[in-house]
Amino acid sequence: MLFRSEVVGKYDAVLEFETVVDGLTINGVDMIRWDEAGQIVDFKVMVRPRRALDLLQQRMAQLLQSLTSDG
Repeated sequence: MLFRSEVVGKYDAVLEFETVVDGLTINGVDMIRWDEAGQIVDFKVMVRPRRALDLLQQRMAQLLQSLTSDG
């Protein structure tokens, strides 16, 4: 994963990243907010293109399935 840029404030950050999964280049942005104690209070991830979102959803479902079937 390659971090392209970051903007960090006192209680928030926006991190842009790029990665390749199954030959598909995925661009994304993490938006994070935390409180005075340093605890994360909001976390959002946006990805593009749409095919990347579909691929990540599929991969996450497979991972969750493997975690529940291992127990």
